[in-house]
Amino acid sequence: MIGKIRYSYIIILIAIVIFVGGYFMTVTKKKNEYSKIKSDYQKKSEELTKARAVAEKKDKTLLEYMIVKKRWEKANEMLPPSITMTNLLNEISRYAGISGVKILDFKPAPNVVDKGGYGEFTMDMNISGGYHDIAKFLAAINNMPRIVNVNSISIKVEKEEKLTASLNLSAYVGGKGGVKHEEKKKTTRK
Repeated sequence: MIGKIRYSYIIILIAIVIFVGGYFMTVTKKKNEYSKIKSDYQKKSEELTKARAVAEKKDKTLLEYMIVKKRWEKANEMLPPSITMTNLLNEISRYAGISGVKILDFKPAPNVVDKGGYGEFTMDMNISGGYHDIAKFLAAINNMPRIVNVNSISIKVEKEEKLTASLNLSAYVGGKGGVKHEEKKKTTRK
């Protein structure tokens, strides 16, 4: 009987050791899984926080992009990639007509001078009109959508209220643009 009790104790002891060992192995395994899940949760939480911050900045960034885009479009309008001589002369002539100034002659430079990143195209022009008319014309040139500068001006009195002015103007092109002289269409007669 004592042998049976010892045998029972040994079996109970072995069962307790197996139970305790299994328990600690299971607990350790679950603890590692828990640590891994907790670590993943923290990483995902950080990513979510960053994503929310980006999402909050999206509207502001989109607004800034639209502003920059509008400025870029305005800059391209002010500094086009090339000059079409006919368009430029038509625009200047239109401003002269509105201002009451008469263009006597217009002498464009033969080519664009490269200024590194942009080109400068100069032209000489003689105009006539009243003092206020010439001032309006110069203001109109200054307010053109594209950049046109008056480099020099020389004014002479011709008659009592009539002046002539010799102007040297510069128009600018972006990049390595140039002047486009439009060719006249040739017509053939039959």
